Amino acid sequence: QGIYDCSRLLDFGVFQELKDVAYFNKVMVCDGTVAWPNDQDICPDTIYIDSVRNTLNIE
Repeated sequence: QGIYDCSRLLDFGVFQELKDVAYFNKVMVCDGTVAWPNDQDICPDTIYIDSVRNTLNIE
């Protein structure tokens, strides 16, 4: 359990579209991965590792 902060991704390439809240809210789980309709996705391992790091306040 934790919180994943994806804000650092929002300035890069395909992830810029996620700045639009209406589009961001179209998030879904596809094959165990957090994904959006236009093929943006975030690796589950990245989400887990960064969430644990944030929960433990590790920089």
